[in-house]
Amino acid sequence: NQIGNAGATALAIGIANLENLEVIQLYKNKIGDAGATAVAESLPNLKQLTKLHLGDNQIGNAGATALAIGIANLENLEVIQLYKNKIGDAGATAVAESLPNLKQLTKLHLGDNQIGNAG
Repeated sequence: NQIGNAGATALAIGIANLENLEVIQLYKNKIGDAGATAVAESLPNLKQLTKLHLGDNQIGNAGATALAIGIANLENLEVIQLYKNKIGDAGATAVAESLPNLKQLTKLHLGDNQIGNAG
C-alpha cells in the first residue's frame, strides 16, 4: 500500500474513537510527518492499543515527536515499530522521553533511521 499522508490522515479520523483497537499496522505506506502527526492525534483515545507499526515510511523528526506525545500515556502499548524512516536525533529523543509511562513495552525498533550519537 502507499496511502501517504492523505490516507493516513483519513484513517486517523476514522480510528480516533475505536477505543478497543489493539493494533495499528501502517508500515510501507509512504507516510510522512503530516500523516504521522494525524495518526498521533488519534492515539490518546486508543487505550487498548498494544502494537503500533509505522516502519518503512518517510517519518522525520516532526512526525516522531508528534507520535511520542500521542503514545506517552498508552499503558498497554507493547510494541513500537519505527524502523526505516527518516527519524533523527530530535525525534529519537522525543520518543525516548515518552517511554517511562509505557510499562508494558517490550519492543522498540528504531533501526535504519538517521539517528546519531545525540539521539
